[in-house]
Amino acid sequence: MEEQQVAISQYPTPTPSKRFPWKKPILILVAFIIGFGGVGSVLAWRTTYLDNYLPAGVKEFFGRGEERRELTPGEVEEETRNWKTYKDEKRAYELKYPPTWVYGSTKEGQVVFETSKENLGPGDLASKAIVVTAVTLPTGSDVPDPLIDDELYGEKQKVERTSVTIGGLQGEQVIFLDLDWVYSAVFREGTYQRRIYYFNLHKIEHREIYDLMISTFAFLPEEDPTEGWKTLKNEKYGYSIKYPSTWLTGGGKGTLAQSSPLAYFFVKREDMEHEGGEVVLIAVQAYPGGIPDPLISVKRCKEEGECKDCTKEECDEDELFCMEGCKAERKSITIGGVQGEQVAFMFIADNRLYKIGSAVAQSGTASHPPRVYFFTFAIRYSQYEREETKYREIYDLMLSTFKFL
Repeated sequence: MEEQQVAISQYPTPTPSKRFPWKKPILILVAFIIGFGGVGSVLAWRTTYLDNYLPAGVKEFFGRGEERRELTPGEVEEETRNWKTYKDEKRAYELKYPPTWVYGSTKEGQVVFETSKENLGPGDLASKAIVVTAVTLPTGSDVPDPLIDDELYGEKQKVERTSVTIGGLQGEQVIFLDLDWVYSAVFREGTYQRRIYYFNLHKIEHREIYDLMISTFAFLPEEDPTEGWKTLKNEKYGYSIKYPSTWLTGGGKGTLAQSSPLAYFFVKREDMEHEGGEVVLIAVQAYPGGIPDPLISVKRCKEEGECKDCTKEECDEDELFCMEGCKAERKSITIGGVQGEQVAFMFIADNRLYKIGSAVAQSGTASHPPRVYFFTFAIRYSQYEREETKYREIYDLMLSTFKFL
């Protein structure tokens, strides 16, 4: 039987299967999404939108600096049209903040801005979104340069430092790269007081709001903080000084402050009932042998650690103004138009914390030998954390009103 042979070309050609009829449209859709997403990513990357969310280290790796366009006054006004205004007349400034945000004061001169009341609760300031602090510089003290230190938590930080305009004055801005924090500061030489205003951002996602808040910051006209204060005039010892109208005064050994070499200033009457109850003490001491150098002698009974009371023998040589302190800091200061000195120290006695000593000398005349005027600042130890800033500001204001007669 003859075997039948069939040519290969005679086999029927199979019809292509249509198991994936949507394959081509799906591929087109995927390609469109990838393309659209890529364009969007590029646009976001080329603008500053992603800068609010990228860690500083990532931005630095890709060469993303903090080049941010400064908004025009018109743009700032439009963006913040419906914002609320926070005003601090005592420290002479105001700024706007978002209408849904809240604020709370932590201590004198410091205010925290947050997105909710819950976030205002207890916690480290470094956990708060935006913190604004007005620091009043002590009378005659130097302005720190730079305003913002590179050191945080005892360590030098990696930073980017730029200039920034705040309230019409030139300030500075520092970006802490490893922490994603932004700090800004500006100094104002006021008529009555000198202040540094700090603006700290700890949550980088609020950078745009932070920039807008700084753009709305404005200084207010200053008011004389000593207006309405009383004046103590001591003609016997040749000086006058102003003090708060609600405060009380007393002299040494029950005498009047107006004629005593010692003048005590008390906040409340109960403070007058025990020794060491004063907040400010003025002591005028004569030096027939010549003005001492330095004016303030700080005795350190120990090189390090806790300080102990001076012994009687140590106090005998400087009876009116015996001090002792650890890690004392000394600087120049102007009092009554004359250059004096100020020492920061730590001395605890009778539940009082003695913090600051200032002094200025007056040359001798035909009627009296050379004199040194000492000014001590103290506060109850129990009030230290809560009220030191408030009373320290009063102390500095009192020094600024001191005059020789």
